Amino acid sequence: MIKIFTKELADSNLNLRSQFIIVDAKNNDSLIHHMLNIKNSTKSIEIWDLTKGYNSHEIVEVSDHINKTGTNPLIGNQQKLGIDFPDISNLYPQKKGVITSCYGNKFNEVDEKNGSTWICHISIVARAIGITNISGKLISL
Repeated sequence: MIKIFTKELADSNLNLRSQFIIVDAKNNDSLIHHMLNIKNSTKSIEIWDLTKGYNSHEIVEVSDHINKTGTNPLIGNQQKLGIDFPDISNLYPQKKGVITSCYGNKFNEVDEKNGSTWICHISIVARAIGITNISGKLISL
């Protein structure tokens, strides 16, 4: 299993020590390129992102997400990826986790427990390109 950290998590001051791949989900071309490279190595990924509202460094499992970024990384890239509309129901296997709202660039402007940055974009692209085992974790600032 490959661990993927959002760029925002990697840039945080949480001083995490782990082997991971940093993915910048703000740029769709870069995101898709990274995910296609990861797909060549594995069918299992664990995506880590930031959240708020818990004790610092507390880790929370993700069971689903709501994309409130205002964008979708698949729009305009369907032909490039050879997809039409991927089924993202039951995206995360963890059923006892939280539902995170992804805010992208507006993460710091929103004070919502379980909010996150870009985990939704990474997981959407991962499923669209055929990565079948996707888990999500949030770590609190």
